Amino acid sequence: MLDSHHSPKYFIALDVPPAFTKLATEFRAQNERTVKNADWLGAQDFHITLRFLGPLKDGQLEELTKRLGRIKRPKINVETGGLDIFGHKANKVLYAAVPSVRKLTTLVADINDVIAPMGFDMPNKPFVPHITLLRSPDMAGITKLMKSQKSGILRHVWTAGAFSLYTSGHAKGASDANAAHYRKEQTFTLS
Repeated sequence: MLDSHHSPKYFIALDVPPAFTKLATEFRAQNERTVKNADWLGAQDFHITLRFLGPLKDGQLEELTKRLGRIKRPKINVETGGLDIFGHKANKVLYAAVPSVRKLTTLVADINDVIAPMGFDMPNKPFVPHITLLRSPDMAGITKLMKSQKSGILRHVWTAGAFSLYTSGHAKGASDANAAHYRKEQTFTLS
C-alpha cells in the first residue's frame, strides 16, 4: 500500500518482462555488497519510465486515461544491455541501458502530444530510456561495480505490448526491503 499522507506522483512506463527481472535480481545478488549505502530497486519495481507527470489535479485522472487510451502504436522491440550512471549530486543512479531508442522516443512524443493540452510541463532534458537498478552516494563503489562487469551485462530483448500509468510512493509500513514502491493504475495496449 502506498503512503497516503502525500499526493501520489504519476508516471507512464513500460513494464519489463520476467526474464529481465530475473537477470537484474541475479545481478543484485552477485553485487549488492560492492556499493555502500545502496538502495537497490526490488524486482517488482523495474520499469522504463516514458514520462514523469507528478501529482494530478482533481479531475485530471479520468481525462488523462482517456487521452492515453487514444494512442495507437504497434508493439515495440526493446533491447537492454550494459550499465551506465546518472550523476546526481546526492545520489548516483546505476541503470541498465536501453539502446533501442527510436520507437520508444516516438511513443514518448505521442504521449507528450496527447497530454500537452492538459497543462503538463514538457520535459526540458532529452529522453534517456533506462531501467534503474540502484541509487547510492557511493561513486567509488558504483565505478568499481561497472568496471568489474563485462560489456553487454543485463542484455535482453523483448517485445513490449503495452505501457502503463503508475503511481509512486514509499511502501507504507513495509519492513520488507522488496516492498513495491510503485503501483500500476492502468495499462494501455500497443497493437
